[in-house]
Amino acid sequence: YSGASLDLGEYSALRMSAFPLRCLEAELCLIFDDQNEITVKATSSTPLSVPEWGEIEFSLPKFDRHREIVAMEWRFRRTQGVPFGILNISQEAAGINIDNIYLVP
Repeated sequence: YSGASLDLGEYSALRMSAFPLRCLEAELCLIFDDQNEITVKATSSTPLSVPEWGEIEFSLPKFDRHREIVAMEWRFRRTQGVPFGILNISQEAAGINIDNIYLVP
């Protein structure tokens, strides 16, 4: 619903598909209405049947349900290979694709 609060406190994890999964570090940053934030590192990743695609999971921390989340940021970092935003000369993905974002009860 438009204007409804994001109730992540009711869920145990957030999962998403990502490409390329290889050499990727991921974080989810939750920013609250009091400008404090919680940063959660990806707790697991699982390869999918499509080459280079994988599923990333962020275990969500327990926090006060009455705290309002005003923004969510995903932060990605390549640990090897072509950095993000650089011309793709080696035929290796220089960006990232995300898909199928869902919450786990």
